[in-house]
Amino acid sequence: MSQLTLTPAEDQMIVDALRAKAASYTAMFGVQDAELEALVAKVEGQLPAPVVEAPVVEETPVVEEPAVEEVVAEEVPAEEE
Repeated sequence: MSQLTLTPAEDQMIVDALRAKAASYTAMFGVQDAELEALVAKVEGQLPAPVVEAPVVEETPVVEEPAVEEVVAEEVPAEEE
């Protein structure tokens, strides 16, 4: 930005404050302040590009279930002693 050494979070706070001021001006007077809008664009242009990380997709292993076989149980008569 300028001689100030600000963190990206502080830079974002400044841009947010400028946007709020510009929105307030527009609401109050019904027109945009060209100088304020130019300042917002200038500050935004100096911000580092946001780093977008791709979401991590965990692959779940495919678990094959054993085939279910129908087993017909034969009835065996109980032996009498």
